[in-house]
Amino acid sequence: MQIVFTATEVEYVNGVGSASNAKGVEDFHYVRFGRQVDRQHPANAGHYLEVDHDGNRWVNEVAKINITRGMLEFELKARRIILIRGAITDAEWVWFLNGLMEVFGADIINVI
Repeated sequence: MQIVFTATEVEYVNGVGSASNAKGVEDFHYVRFGRQVDRQHPANAGHYLEVDHDGNRWVNEVAKINITRGMLEFELKARRIILIRGAITDAEWVWFLNGLMEVFGADIINVI
């Protein structure tokens, strides 16, 4: 499964990041990521990634994040999700990428 869209807005606040194409007309509208703590069900704790709604939500499924100029790619264990940067500033992009680094850590982030 491959999901591709152009981000027109990004955000990273209090450990939760998102990118959306709220101004676009593509099929997919947002990606959200963050850290999840579930003391009652430890298997549900870790980093999560969500696309468009809770039905497309994965915990600890991100295997690698590849970052190139203007694009990032989430490689999941069973799927691949590609997010292409669109109408956002360089400052917004850096802010968003710093959030990715904070949530996922350097071990799975590959800057190409």
